Amino acid sequence: QDLDVVLLSLDFVAFNSLSTFEDDFADSPLAATVPLASLARYLLSLQTIQESLATLESNVRGNVITCDNTGEHKRKRKRKPPRIAFDSILRRYAKGHYSEYVLGDQGFQHLAALLREFADAGVKVYAYISPAHVTHRELMTEIGLIDVHEEWKRRLVGAFADTNRDLPEERKAVLWDFSGYNEITTEQVPLSGDDSVMRWYADSSHAKPNVGKMMINRIVGRRSGDSATEASF
Repeated sequence: QDLDVVLLSLDFVAFNSLSTFEDDFADSPLAATVPLASLARYLLSLQTIQESLATLESNVRGNVITCDNTGEHKRKRKRKPPRIAFDSILRRYAKGHYSEYVLGDQGFQHLAALLREFADAGVKVYAYISPAHVTHRELMTEIGLIDVHEEWKRRLVGAFADTNRDLPEERKAVLWDFSGYNEITTEQVPLSGDDSVMRWYADSSHAKPNVGKMMINRIVGRRSGDSATEASF
């Protein structure tokens, strides 16, 4: 499809050279034209059959996943209290994503190639570092990973500078950093036993849709009803 603008989320975990990831997407089944081989893989492959059976089994059990008009999943189960949700995610990162981390070159090479491909196609790129709650930054500080995180940011800036060097102003990729300490990311987490709903976060790693809307407003220069909060973000 012909793209004009891309919003690109940059994830620190994705640049861990010790991590393995799935292969890139093949031809999309939603494209205007799809090769017959791709259709066969999507419709007749063993993976498709297995996933269809798993979906059928889940539906029979009543575990139907419904979505609202924005595509967000509607949750049937009650959300965990904020403190439990925060502690669960932070433990997962401490024992998993952050326990063994080596900042390698491959992620930056993929990013540089992607930015160049968009630039050559005339697509405007707005990239951003997500606003994880500051408890993640404090966890990285505690386990000695914060300097690596800062180096990751510096290398991101370098990758964007290299791509933009020979581009006209209107085609340059833009990098936003919504992480760190600000009015959003420092929202107080309720104590244990307090089930109060947080305004900005579902857990330490996942901000709510209202934060996403605020980020887009800042990126595209659009004012909203909460411009004072946006200005500090």
